[in-house]
Amino acid sequence: MFDMSHIQKGARVWKYAGDGGSAQLEWHKPPGISFVSFIVIGSGQGGGGGAGGSAGTQRGGGGGGSSHGAIFATFPSFVIPPMLFLAIAGVSKGGAGGVSGNGSVGVAGAPSHVFAAGRNSTPQNLFFRSMSGGPQTGNGGTAIGGASGGTGFIATVADCSLIQWAISYRIVGSNASATGGTGNAAGSSITIGTGLPILGGAGGGGCTSANQAGGGVNALANTPFLASAGGAAGSGAGGSGFKFEPYPMIYGGTGGGSSNSTTGGAGGDAGPTAYGAGGGGGGAGVTVGGRGGNGGPGLVMIWAW
Repeated sequence: MFDMSHIQKGARVWKYAGDGGSAQLEWHKPPGISFVSFIVIGSGQGGGGGAGGSAGTQRGGGGGGSSHGAIFATFPSFVIPPMLFLAIAGVSKGGAGGVSGNGSVGVAGAPSHVFAAGRNSTPQNLFFRSMSGGPQTGNGGTAIGGASGGTGFIATVADCSLIQWAISYRIVGSNASATGGTGNAAGSSITIGTGLPILGGAGGGGCTSANQAGGGVNALANTPFLASAGGAAGSGAGGSGFKFEPYPMIYGGTGGGSSNSTTGGAGGDAGPTAYGAGGGGGGAGVTVGGRGGNGGPGLVMIWAW
């Protein structure tokens, strides 16, 4: 995900991701170093499932899940104890598609932590908590489209007191801003803003009588960042998230397409390397809606020199 080929010669790098589930690890400080830097990201939110129902009735797509916050910090090595305890957030599942009814809400993302001792989340024991308060998941589709996930709250020194020893920058996760489609409407797409460069998921397509596409990511003029398409109208699955190489921009999953004859398309998973990104919303379908996409896993990266 991050290019480590240009860091200072002799620096050591560790990368810990919650790919399959939440990971709890120990990290030992190597001898002979002066500084320790960290990037800490929590898991992105799962997208909402699309609504299911009879052909010709109004069914909404699931909303996209929002992304998680991130912290970057550099400490002088003398304030870091010989051992740290890490808890890296795992994948947050998307909501199930509705069966002759509303889609389910996706699972909320979780923060990643770096503890001084044990895994006690008392603020005085924390070097890092990636966010304070849970950002919201994508809501399941109803007769109208599911709402997108909202933002959480930036972590402060009240959440992780020991970060005050560092030069740090903390960013709140982004609102997915991508609702599921209502009636014969495509899912809402993501527009890249000026906030955290880890994107939420796009919305799933809605349906009354015509198939609709899932939402995607809009291209951004005068930048290298291209569009990422949603699932095609007629049960097309949403696309997976990814890091837009070689740039530090992470895309979330795109929305699933809707269908007026069969199951709705699944929302795109953020994917194993789209750390902290949101999952796409599922498309509306006949009887069964498409599931929401999974949010991206958490990450802790450490480098010491």
